Amino acid sequence: MSTDLLAGELALVTGAAGGIGRGIALALADGGARVVLCDLPARGGEDAASTLRAAGRDALFIATDLSAEAGPQTLLREVLAAQGCPTILVHAASPKRLERDHLAAVSLATWDEMLAVNLRAGFLLARAARRSRGCIGRWTKGCRGW
Repeated sequence: MSTDLLAGELALVTGAAGGIGRGIALALADGGARVVLCDLPARGGEDAASTLRAAGRDALFIATDLSAEAGPQTLLREVLAAQGCPTILVHAASPKRLERDHLAAVSLATWDEMLAVNLRAGFLLARAARRSRGCIGRWTKGCRGW
């Protein structure tokens, strides 16, 4: 059931090709937000954006590798150029992890990738949005220390 509760909002959702990220993107669009979906597997992300557009929603997919140091900054630059300043940020991106990658067995390379995508990318994306001239007022209104 769609509503217009989020009409006028622009949501940026990372990890939107599948799982929780895709579900959040669909729910935000259902609430009336314009949605920019981001993920590394281009096919799944474009499929999700196509589903939203077929339902009459405004959706754009941008394939981005958030594990790359410049990934978050590049993503935000592309979002600003294509859609303007996001007013909602959902960082749901996470690299695939196998069940065998538990605490005692996970490789250092897998751990480093998890930190790069799950933590560093989210931090860098939020910081880039905060520093963007068009986003400062919307993101920081009423938030001390931002």
